[in-house]
Amino acid sequence: MVRACRKLLNLKEVTGSVDETGFSNTNPSYHYLKRIDNARAKNYAKTVFLTDNKTKLILNIRTHSGHQSETLDFIPPVKELKKVLSYVLADKDYDSKANRRYCWDNCIEVHIPIRGRKQHRPGL
Repeated sequence: MVRACRKLLNLKEVTGSVDETGFSNTNPSYHYLKRIDNARAKNYAKTVFLTDNKTKLILNIRTHSGHQSETLDFIPPVKELKKVLSYVLADKDYDSKANRRYCWDNCIEVHIPIRGRKQHRPGL
């Protein structure tokens, strides 16, 4: 449905943002966790969104379960929209040479803060 709506809008030169969120598939009670000595099985789904900053619409969505770095979740949603994207924003979790190179090779400006650098904050 997201892809169908995106086609109807006939978007061009989009500034998009990529981010990810996780959803727990289970929500055990405090008493259950206490009984099993707080051993937790990680069971959750990750959802990656690519949104249009101007219209606030979700242009692409991908969901998966499993444990992988967020940097690997950047290229798939961007790849589907590379013809309409002109600029992509993401947080430090998506910082990688591969993500930057993919955008540059496809004439997409990319803004991803570099990991490990502290932001200078005047007055602090």
